[in-house]
Amino acid sequence: MIVISKALKFAALRERTYQMKRKKPKNNSLVRFFPPEGYKDYPFTSGDILLFLGEIVNMPGHCAIATINKNLGNSGVIFTGYHTDNFIELKEDET
Repeated sequence: MIVISKALKFAALRERTYQMKRKKPKNNSLVRFFPPEGYKDYPFTSGDILLFLGEIVNMPGHCAIATINKNLGNSGVIFTGYHTDNFIELKEDET
């Protein structure tokens, strides 16, 4: 059981490192959310697809996003101030 736990932690760390190396999503693109380790107070969950509206000009590294999924409540709700590196732009074949 301990070996599995360490393997899962390593896989999560590897995925997080990969995410951090990726570039910032383009404005008005679809993104997938990946929360930082240890945080649970988000209005959306890991893997949710959102609309990336862009980086906040006077808050580098932070962005505005909008919901596009009825599972997250009303579609079109805008959230601001989330870290840009928690969102990965979807590839063409994922949309």
